[in-house]
Amino acid sequence: MSEAEERPRGRAGRLTSAATTFVVKRPRSQKLGALAGVALLVTAPFGGLRSAADVPPEHVSVDKPLMVGPFRFTFVKAVTVSDLEPAAKPSVEGGRLFVIEARVSNPGERPEPVIELTRALTVQDAGVAPDTDGSAATPDMYDVDDSTTLSGSINPGVSYLVALVWDQQPGWTGDHARLRIARQEYRDKDPLTLDDHTWWLMDDALATATVPVEVKK
Repeated sequence: MSEAEERPRGRAGRLTSAATTFVVKRPRSQKLGALAGVALLVTAPFGGLRSAADVPPEHVSVDKPLMVGPFRFTFVKAVTVSDLEPAAKPSVEGGRLFVIEARVSNPGERPEPVIELTRALTVQDAGVAPDTDGSAATPDMYDVDDSTTLSGSINPGVSYLVALVWDQQPGWTGDHARLRIARQEYRDKDPLTLDDHTWWLMDDALATATVPVEVKK
């Protein structure tokens, strides 16, 4: 065995020895959980901690439903428009609005906050400026049928045709934009806040696409 092969095996051996001591000292009720943690710890040098981030993202396409956190999201189209009065208008003179139209529903059994969807969506190459802190801008969401803002929660079994709206800077003349949907993971109990039923926004993408943009006046 080469020295290069020996190094990770030696590390695993030392980890195993230390971990075994740790498990032996645990109360009987904690041993099973401790053993599971040891298995991950010892296999880490050999890929035991590889996550779902290794899974390639899905492709966003028209009429293809995706589960974005607790919501079923179906992309319809992307549009740039001068305004959406009375619902929304650009925040700067000469600007426009970039809009993703989609069907959104809550197939679950409890109300879910709209922010769980909107914070997962980002667009690039669409003339959308980042927030003042440099982070990706979060869209506002409107009910297309009555132009009202959707900013609270969506009840179980309810669905909407929505407009997800970003401010678009003056001068954008493209015809395609990139849409990225971040992956989210469900937690029965948030280990940081101890809140029940939370969704964690992950770094990797659930789905991506380059979508055509329809230009409207």
